[in-house]
Amino acid sequence: IYANFSSDAIFDKIDYVVGTFPQLGDIVFWGTGYAGGDGHTGVATSVANSSSFDCFEQNDPVGQSCLIKTYNYNNVVGWLRFKNQGGGTVTPDIIDLTVNFKFKLFKNSLGL
Repeated sequence: IYANFSSDAIFDKIDYVVGTFPQLGDIVFWGTGYAGGDGHTGVATSVANSSSFDCFEQNDPVGQSCLIKTYNYNNVVGWLRFKNQGGGTVTPDIIDLTVNFKFKLFKNSLGL
């Protein structure tokens, strides 16, 4: 998906290079060098640093239910970042999930 995607009206495609970090809410993609050639995806849930970031994901390892997991950048190829769709400021909201953890999602401050 990531390799064939071009930035559009909804997302900016950002290729990973050393020194760049996913932001809260970015959809992170791992390449075919991960998970036996299938790659992986998840949503960044924390402020990243040069060595790691937290990601909401599932099926790592295969069969694992949804969780927030800390990853390094091995095999990360990039991420998609939502563009501001409503002309307002995009801010994180906290949504309390029923599986005993909190996950931050983006919403437009104008309520769109």
